[in-house]
Amino acid sequence: MGDSSYIARDAPSSVDVVSNALDEFRLDGECTDGKWYDRSSHSTQDSFAKRSVNTITGENSSTTVGWAGGDLLSVECPHKQSRAPSTSLALRLSDEAAPLTSSNQAPQVHSTRSGPRGVRSSRGRWRGDPRRGRAYRKLWEQVTKVGSGEGLVDGKLGVFEMSVEDIVRLVQSLPPDTAVGPKVSQALCYLDSRATAALLKELAKVGKVQRAVELFDWLRALDTRHELTALCDVYTYTTAISLCGHQKELRRALELLAEQRNRGVQCNVHTYSALMNVCIKSGELDLALDVFKQLRAEGCKPNVVTYNTLIDVYGKLGQWRQASEVLVTVKAEGVVPEIRTYNTALIACNMCNQPLEALKVYDLLIGAGLQPSATTCTALISAYGKAGLYQNAFDTYDKMVAKKMERSIITYTALMTACEKLGDWEKGLQFFRDMQSQGCQPTTVLYNSLISVVCQAREWKKANAVFDGMKLHHCKPDNTTLMHLLNAYDRCGEWIQVSSLFDEVHRMGLKLDSSFYHAVIDMLWCSGVTQAQAKAVQIFTGATKTSKARVGLQSNQEIGVLEVSVQPIRLGVAVIGLHKWLIEVSEMLGNDSTYLLNCDVSIVIGRGRNGRESACKAMKDSLLGMFQALGAPFRSCSDDGRVVPTLECSGYSFRMWLQNPDSFALVKALVCSDEQEGLDRGDIPERLLPVDEKFREAYGVIVKFEETHRLNYEAMGEEYVQVRSQLVAVAGGLGHRLGLKEETIHDAVLLMDRVMSTGARFQEGISTVVVAALIRIAAEASEHRQSIPTPQQMDLLAQFPMGSVQELENQIEAALGYDTAAISALRVTKLYMEWLGYEAVPEWSAPAAIHIQSMLSDALSSPAFLNFRPSVLAAAILYHDRSTRGWVPYWPTSLAQITGYGDVTSPEMRGAIHAIIDLEQSNHCPRNHILALTL
Repeated sequence: MGDSSYIARDAPSSVDVVSNALDEFRLDGECTDGKWYDRSSHSTQDSFAKRSVNTITGENSSTTVGWAGGDLLSVECPHKQSRAPSTSLALRLSDEAAPLTSSNQAPQVHSTRSGPRGVRSSRGRWRGDPRRGRAYRKLWEQVTKVGSGEGLVDGKLGVFEMSVEDIVRLVQSLPPDTAVGPKVSQALCYLDSRATAALLKELAKVGKVQRAVELFDWLRALDTRHELTALCDVYTYTTAISLCGHQKELRRALELLAEQRNRGVQCNVHTYSALMNVCIKSGELDLALDVFKQLRAEGCKPNVVTYNTLIDVYGKLGQWRQASEVLVTVKAEGVVPEIRTYNTALIACNMCNQPLEALKVYDLLIGAGLQPSATTCTALISAYGKAGLYQNAFDTYDKMVAKKMERSIITYTALMTACEKLGDWEKGLQFFRDMQSQGCQPTTVLYNSLISVVCQAREWKKANAVFDGMKLHHCKPDNTTLMHLLNAYDRCGEWIQVSSLFDEVHRMGLKLDSSFYHAVIDMLWCSGVTQAQAKAVQIFTGATKTSKARVGLQSNQEIGVLEVSVQPIRLGVAVIGLHKWLIEVSEMLGNDSTYLLNCDVSIVIGRGRNGRESACKAMKDSLLGMFQALGAPFRSCSDDGRVVPTLECSGYSFRMWLQNPDSFALVKALVCSDEQEGLDRGDIPERLLPVDEKFREAYGVIVKFEETHRLNYEAMGEEYVQVRSQLVAVAGGLGHRLGLKEETIHDAVLLMDRVMSTGARFQEGISTVVVAALIRIAAEASEHRQSIPTPQQMDLLAQFPMGSVQELENQIEAALGYDTAAISALRVTKLYMEWLGYEAVPEWSAPAAIHIQSMLSDALSSPAFLNFRPSVLAAAILYHDRSTRGWVPYWPTSLAQITGYGDVTSPEMRGAIHAIIDLEQSNHCPRNHILALTL
């Protein structure tokens, strides 16, 4: 109880002295301008808190009494030592009191005046609050029984006064099933309504909100004649309304206000301000404005707290202009804005994404002569970050550090958001380390910003490290966290990480929404890797059971249309969904011979409010290309003036197409359903990580080779270009006769092009032996030792004198600077196909391999492909083959990210694709023939 003390002395006359102090003591003085003038001592005192204003002296004792606002502060009875034994008394008569103010004055002498705890009689004698008087009488009854041994319980009186802190501790110690009201009822006899309101607030502060509510409800339910009923006044009702904000119990708050008015308890500005706060916390912002209007209508003058709340309301409503205008209104009504007023306006402007207006508010704050607080600087950092003034934001943080201002988690979140927009992940990590050194507990929002800024830099490994730290700090990831990680993996072509993340969050039991499922399915499918696509089908199947990812199917036989609605969510989800639908329809056709005979089939893309025109068109083009490659009779109806992209065909033609065994085989190959379902997907990341590292390492060698071994078309000469196809045929003949691999033949041709790029020229009549020497050089680099032909064998095959091939080998090596490296487009293509897992499902990949081999052989003879790098030519051929089969996506994202050829419309990729199409058309290899190869 602060400085209030227990008085324990060995004098039997203590009770008499205390009684006299309570009943007979007179104050002779008056309070003026917050100072007490004591006439008996002719002295002026500034405050009565913890001070005495008069002293009563008796035999062997002196009693000091302190007053403030009509309240008895303390009574002390220090006695001289007495020889006679006596009973020790313990009395505590009051808690600390506040200093006197003009609105809280001591009672005037010779007047009658009501105070918060009692009345001054006309004779100047103080009469306490009736409730306190009854409590003291109970105490007196026990005091009089001390002599007979009936009044002590464990050596103490059974009734005594308790402070607010004591009552809070008592309530905390109560068992959950014990009612709080009866247990603290005697202690409440010593409190007035303000102290009771303070008790309710303190209970809320220590996490006992429900106990505070229970206590106030107990007081409300008391009979009107009960002595504690008077505690239910404007102070406690206002506090009870404020407590409703903890649980967002707006209905209870309104009911309490109605009850307060019904009881005739006048509402004041604090009551309405508290109700406005409850409205804000409950999300009823418009109602908060209505409360403010009612406050005005009832003649209550808003105070600075009310205006702070009003600014907050406008900010959350997005009405930043009104929030700024409140600052003008405050000054016009004579209310002095405080630092919190400006801070609330700053935050309101930031919430409305008006950083420049926030900076104007800051200028007003400085103009008012106020010193920025930590909250001010945090809001200022946010404003600078939103305005793109990143260095200003960082400078503000440096000033906070220099002035040793408190940096909260909100400060670091604002800094992290600025780093996210700036794309400076290193700065973001620096602030994160600073935050950890300050002992701030990071939040999910801060971790999300940090992961986002790291992901923007394509630093997915660092993003994983941050994610691990997030779990270590028991900070629960949300959907935003997961989407940031997925975006990072997608940018880097890390589909293995996508699969691993899905498995991890599934084990963690996190609640996942449809967007996460759609993203995972799409990324795995669009990677083009067979193992990843198998897992995508597996996840899709599981997700459809919980309605996380599905293609809506609507059948309406009345108007003769079978409609499939495809939401423009993710391409991979749509492809798998349509595949599943085609399989289901095929089964229905087998069971019903008349199904779809008298209706049309329509695939609608992007119907609904979530459909974006650009996304719908892109998906329509992809799906139309897929169906056309599969030979399906669908046609695009977007050109008929329809807003929603639609694919349509007659039910009869659709039925005939799907019942064709060859067509159905193509449909099955679309997602390799049977084969993929047999793949082992349990430990994909663990199994494929070494393959992934091997592929990336191999592709790095390819990139370095292409950077240092460019062909020079002009240096080759026109004469060589004209006879080149003949030389390629010679190389193919020699290689096939020797049983060498196709890669060896293609490498030999690339070596020939490299030699001619140096400006070298063949002597007339030796082209065959030159090709033979090139074949042997290429074989030494790629064939097994037993398969490498000897120089003598090559001389015989070329029909040249012995030693000719060896001599030409030496000349070729010298012309190339003894660098005989060769990585042909065939080698790169095989690397691509190995990475995509074509060999895992030979039933459908073998026909594709045959077609790709054929296109590469044709391209090898054509001089039109001399200007394309091997990696680009391989990508173009793979893209074209997939497009002819309807394998969406035509260019898998895993290859796009690793190779850097993400945009197939780039000049080099587009040129290579067009060259492949022209070559096929010139060789009379139409699409229908290509599709036939797959069957």
